[in-house]
Amino acid sequence: MYSHLITYTEPNGASAGLYASYWTEVIAHNIQTSERLELSKSVPVMPGRHPASYYAINAGMIAWIDKNQGEKDKKFKIRVLDLITRKTKTLNVETTEPFDIAVSNNLLVWRDRFWKRYDLAKETLFTPPWIPPGMEDAQGSYRLSAGDGTIQWTYTGDDGAVRYFIAPVVHKK
Repeated sequence: MYSHLITYTEPNGASAGLYASYWTEVIAHNIQTSERLELSKSVPVMPGRHPASYYAINAGMIAWIDKNQGEKDKKFKIRVLDLITRKTKTLNVETTEPFDIAVSNNLLVWRDRFWKRYDLAKETLFTPPWIPPGMEDAQGSYRLSAGDGTIQWTYTGDDGAVRYFIAPVVHKK
C-alpha cells in the first residue's frame, strides 16, 4: 500500500499442473477515488514464492516483473510506473528469472541469480553486495530492498534474530 493505492493480484490463467507456473494480473486500486490501474496481465507466479515477490509499490512508484505473452522475445521484463507522471518505463536490462523486486523513488532492486540494483535517474545497473559489509561470516539469510537513496538489508540469523542494515547509495563522479 502507498498513500491511497493498494496493489493486488487476480489470477487470469490456469496452471499447467500442481507445481507449474502460471500468470496473474497485477492491479493498483485507489481506495479514495476507486480508480483501477491494470498494470499487467502476465506477472509470473512460481511455486514457493509469494505473488508479491513480483511487484512492489513505494514512494510514488510501482514496479513489476512481466512476461508479456504478446511480445516476440518472451523474456522477463522489469517495468516501472511513475504515479505522478503516469508514464511506464521498461528497463533495458537482461533478465533470467527475476523476483523479490523493491522500488523507492529512483532505485530498484531485485534478485535474478544474484541481487541487482538499477538507478532510474542515471539508467545504470550494478550488483550491490548481497550482504552488508562486516557480515560476511554470519550464518543466515538476507533480503535486499530499496529505500530513499539507500540499499537496505534484512538479515535473519540462524538463531531467528532479525537485524536491519542500511547503506547510502553513493555515485562515482
